Amino acid sequence: MWKSGKQTTVTTSSTKAELLALSTAGKEVIATICLFWNVRLQLNEDLTIWCDNKQTIQLVNEEIMQIQTALRHVNIYNCWIHQEAKKGNFKIKYLPTNKIPADRLIKAFN
Repeated sequence: MWKSGKQTTVTTSSTKAELLALSTAGKEVIATICLFWNVRLQLNEDLTIWCDNKQTIQLVNEEIMQIQTALRHVNIYNCWIHQEAKKGNFKIKYLPTNKIPADRLIKAFN
């Protein structure tokens, strides 16, 4: 899935913005899994969300989350995305920005 648009929430760091984006992507993955399940389509591999921010991936994948922020909604999103990744609903992996296919599409709109 791909979408380009302005964020509805202002953040003070790229990591916080990435956490919000990962949460949105995670919700899309859960919806896709439900759709596939309802049409009895079985995938042969785990769904992966690619992210170009190593710090964000570390925050989501680590057992002990160590994020401190004044924005409470970031902590809520971080906990949800952490729980869903831990359940195995999807994996979050690193991919450099220049390797992300959608990045070329986003740059075309700027």
